[in-house]
Amino acid sequence: MSVKEKISKVIDNWFLYEPLLFEVYCTHKLEPNCDMKCKFRTGKHRIEYNPQLLENHSTAEIEKLLKIEITRILLKHPYQRVPLHPNHSALSTASDVTLAEHCDFENDLKGADYYNLNGQLSFEEYYKKLYAICPEIESGEYISPETEYGEIWEYEAAADASALWDEDEQMCDSINQKIQNAIKTKQWGSISRKF
Repeated sequence: MSVKEKISKVIDNWFLYEPLLFEVYCTHKLEPNCDMKCKFRTGKHRIEYNPQLLENHSTAEIEKLLKIEITRILLKHPYQRVPLHPNHSALSTASDVTLAEHCDFENDLKGADYYNLNGQLSFEEYYKKLYAICPEIESGEYISPETEYGEIWEYEAAADASALWDEDEQMCDSINQKIQNAIKTKQWGSISRKF
């Protein structure tokens, strides 16, 4: 089964069991992009995926990754509160830390502890702290530095993951409408209302 077919299977399932995730997914266009270093990324009304990086992933693994991306959209990270001239690796890493900390579903994202940060901060606060840790990389630029923790971080993929992020009030309004609809109909799927 191709990656596109696996994604289609996930979306078909969401239509039946994950109404909020499905509604938010439908606000974007799905497009393959083999040039990016990350598996999924969102922005400019698109959800891009790299079929080469996902080809050995199961449908369940792809669903988990896509759910993380849709949750990022629900929090409006790609469309709101994007600083001028951002450090893209810090921006997507801050989003990952925020998701790792606040998502009720299983995810493999690194949390605040991994970066020796105090938890329970906002996305913006994490970004400020990670700005000092993550090198500034332009999308497509290669870098694999050793960190003070002795591990190689994937800054290049992190920079690519937020390369499409930009302020978009229209998309924020559209996402808010989907959230309001979920409140009215009480159709959250696996996303908790508290989240």
